[in-house]
Formats: sequence, C-alpha cells, structure tokens
Amino acid sequence: MQLLVTSHMFPTEDRPIAGLFVCKQAEALAAAGADVSVLAPQYPGVSGAAPEGLALPVSYPPLPWGPGLLPSKARVVRASRVYRRHLEARLEGERRPDVVHAHYGFPDGAVSATVAARAGVPCVVTLHGTDVHIQLARAVTGRLVRGALRRADRIVLVSPHMAAELAHTDPGLARRSVVIPNGYDATAACAGDYVRGRRGLLYVGRLAPEKGLDRLLHAYAATGLADPLTIVGSGPEEEALRELAARLALGGRVLFAGALPNAEAVEAMAGARALVLASDREGMPSVAVEALACGTPVVATAVGGLPHLLRDRRVGILVPPGDVDALAAALREVLLRDWAHAAIRRLSGVLSWDEVAGRLIDVYREALAERGGGHG
Repeated sequence: MQLLVTSHMFPTEDRPIAGLFVCKQAEALAAAGADVSVLAPQYPGVSGAAPEGLALPVSYPPLPWGPGLLPSKARVVRASRVYRRHLEARLEGERRPDVVHAHYGFPDGAVSATVAARAGVPCVVTLHGTDVHIQLARAVTGRLVRGALRRADRIVLVSPHMAAELAHTDPGLARRSVVIPNGYDATAACAGDYVRGRRGLLYVGRLAPEKGLDRLLHAYAATGLADPLTIVGSGPEEEALRELAARLALGGRVLFAGALPNAEAVEAMAGARALVLASDREGMPSVAVEALACGTPVVATAVGGLPHLLRDRRVGILVPPGDVDALAAALREVLLRDWAHAAIRRLSGVLSWDEVAGRLIDVYREALAERGGGHG
C-alpha cells in the first residue's frame, strides 16, 4: 500500500519534537508494511530540513502565512492554494499514493480531502484537538474547513471526548469518524525498568499559557513538598515561569530542564513518581500516554481526552481545570499513595504505535474497498 502522510506538524532539523506523534505513527505504519512518504509543508521561520536519523522520505515545501497571526479568510485561501499545488503534484506524479492520511483539520485535512477527492484517492483525516475545539468552531474558517472535511473518506479522532464534541459541532462528520488514540513507542517505554528509585514530579510539554503552568507552580508551592518538580520543555512562558518560581521561593525545588529528545523525556517519565498536566485544554496528550506506558501515574485536569485516559483511579488523579487547591491536594495524594507501577500500562489501556498502525491499516482498507481500489 502506497501511503502519503500530509501534516504541517512534523519534526524538522530545528524542531525535532514538533509533531513527533505524527512521525512515530508514520514510522509504525512503515514497519507494518505500508510504503510511506510524507508531505510536510512548513510556515515561515521553520527549517525545511529533516532531523538527523529520520528514515522516512519527507518533503518540506514552504507555505505563506505569518508567524503568530490568527487565521483570516485571505490567509486561509492563500496558504491553501500553495498547499494544494504541492499535493496535486504528488498525486499526479509517478508515485501516486493509494491513500492520503492528513493530520490536523487545517490546512492539512481541508486541502488533502479536497485534492484527494478530485483525484479519486481515498483520504483519511486525523483531528488532534485544537482543530475540533478551535478551528471548526470559528464562524468563517470553521465553515470552510468543515465543508472540505466532508469530502474525506474517514475522520479519525484521538479521544472519545473529541467524538462527542464533533457530534455536537458537525453530526455529519461525526458519523464517518472513528476513535483511534495516539500511541507509545513500545521499544522505549518500559514499565518494569524504572520502578525502583522513582523521584519527584514531572511536567513535559510546551511552556505555553494554555498549559496552566502558573497554576501548577502555585499548587506545588502550596504543598510545601520536598519532592522536586522538573519542568521539561520550552516555549513563550519560560521566562515568566522562572520569575514566578523565584517569587514563590521555590529555589532548587523546581528545575527547568529545557526541551529534551523524546527518548530522554520518556526516561524522565519512567523515573518520576508522577507526571503532572494542568492544561486548560488538550486533545489526547502523547506525554500522558507515554507516562502511563512507563507505569507512571498521571495527575491531570479533566479536559479533552484525559478523563477517558484516567478513568481508572488506579492510574492517576483528575482535578477540575483552574482549581489550584484541588491540584495541590492531588499532588500530595499522588506522592502518598502506593501505586502498582507494573500494572498501570495494562489498567490504562494505552496502545502501542504498532497497535495503532494495525487499526489504521484496517481503516485504509475499508476506504479503498468503498472506492473500489486495491488493498496494496
């Protein structure tokens, strides 16, 4: 099966962990036998080169836009036209794919569904969170994106929460959707290897306003815990968060470790007593999946797919978003409880990327069969 993956969120030389979950999934599909290539258009300011060690064939054509600017009809149309030309060239070339799999509603899903439908190629679109919560909810651009996505053969959602939200936003799209969550790398995440000597609390992710890290620091300060809090990641809030940690007199109890390669971040999760997420919104965060696969309990706000992921209290603790007192209480509890680390992966029901790839290949085959194509 010739598979073309399209996503503007994909690792590059200067952003090696951007869209890493898309890359991991594509690598798993290749390992499962699909002949995978990637079209990863990039907005200005991002390197158009692949990170070292990437085995998949990837092209990084540039897209017009403007960093930090909200979508407008003019920007959407302009970027879509350029994206469409690159995709049309791929579908008209010698290596015409059997299936196109796009990640994110805009620009990837909207453009890919439209172009693939015209070319008679099945298209699957995965929505990851902000595309459902924000993009599809906008008055003008949301209507344009929803209209384009109706041409996709299947919509993949990464959590049941997103499925419920899409059913409310667009019942027609929801009827052609299937829930397949993000996975974990079974070769890197080991529940048994790091059970002993677990130490401290850990956050892994972007240092951005919607991640609620200011509330996490306030909650951590309120506990008076001696256990350290390590913050892994980078982003626009880093300086403000460092200043807040200093004002709260957290001293050496909070470590800002910067961005780490995925393998090192997973090892940090496996060595932590708990992963903590205080986000205002999420889809199905890969870091939570990876932590649970390591046997590490998760403390998280009840947003997006996290309530489904932490539905068994033996794998983590949910708190209301924005509630600093509840978060502080949960941090104390997670350190006091006796967790069955070796059982957390099983109890949470998380899937490996290999298992995710198997489910996706079934979806591709269904889409091909409905269009009368082969099963490659």
